Amino acid sequence: MLGSGGVFWFTSPNRFYLFGPEQHVLVWGVGFVPRRWQNAYVKMRKGVEYRGKRLLSRSELVELLQEAGVRAYTLIAPDPIVNVARAPRSRWAK
Repeated sequence: MLGSGGVFWFTSPNRFYLFGPEQHVLVWGVGFVPRRWQNAYVKMRKGVEYRGKRLLSRSELVELLQEAGVRAYTLIAPDPIVNVARAPRSRWAK
């Protein structure tokens, strides 16, 4: 459990990310397809299943935080030019 005044930092891909493919299957545009069609779309484009993954939009993430009782939070959009999945890593980050 996070103590009073504690800070929790995490990063997550956004469902509607425009600057690269969906990071689990490397297929572009998955987040823009209605959820019920996502598996068929990925299967058609890449030939693999797309089950057990649910990328969240910003509003969905805010809703989850509020439901969990998180009162203070800050959401920061990453630099869209940097593709984190392909960013060079230092020997310490590996």
